[in-house]
Amino acid sequence: MAYEITLLYWGEEAASEAEKRFVSVYQKGETAKDAPTIEISQGENIGYGLVTALAEATGKSKSDIRRLFKQNAASIDGEKVTDVNHMKDIRSGDVIKIGKGTFYKVSMM
Repeated sequence: MAYEITLLYWGEEAASEAEKRFVSVYQKGETAKDAPTIEISQGENIGYGLVTALAEATGKSKSDIRRLFKQNAASIDGEKVTDVNHMKDIRSGDVIKIGKGTFYKVSMM
């Protein structure tokens, strides 16, 4: 049904791309290739920078972002992260997944 609605409003190419993305991200659990980039400054507390950047990108509060990490709903390059305050290893190019299908690529400044 979603394919048909997308086809009606956006055309066959967009409907086909949306269907491919749905299958790869939601059915196969792959990382989205079209993930937007968030910038994190390299400083003492990378966890704080990550929470701030994700809050700005998603429109959620910093508390909501921390809660997602605590509830095991966030991963970095496929590895679950539950305590964002004790993160030490994050690099440019890493992919962060928040929730079921929201992806962001990391760029370190």
